[in-house]
Amino acid sequence: MPRLPIRHDWPQVVLLLREHRLESQAELAEALGSSLSSISKWERGEAVPGPRYRRKMEQLARAAGFPVSDWPERRTRLSFG
Repeated sequence: MPRLPIRHDWPQVVLLLREHRLESQAELAEALGSSLSSISKWERGEAVPGPRYRRKMEQLARAAGFPVSDWPERRTRLSFG
């Protein structure tokens, strides 16, 4: 059985974090030190946030009381078969 990373969860995580914080894409980009186009690409699944931005998103999520126990990087890899 191949083991694939859970990349497909990042669009949902970014969107839910942004909505939880009641922010626009531009506001989240500013909070992360990222660009608006990056946030847009992450939410559309066209790109995946790099480690620096994933750590920053986790910090913002914890500060906002957003659950991070099910954060994509904290789960084991899924098996498809």
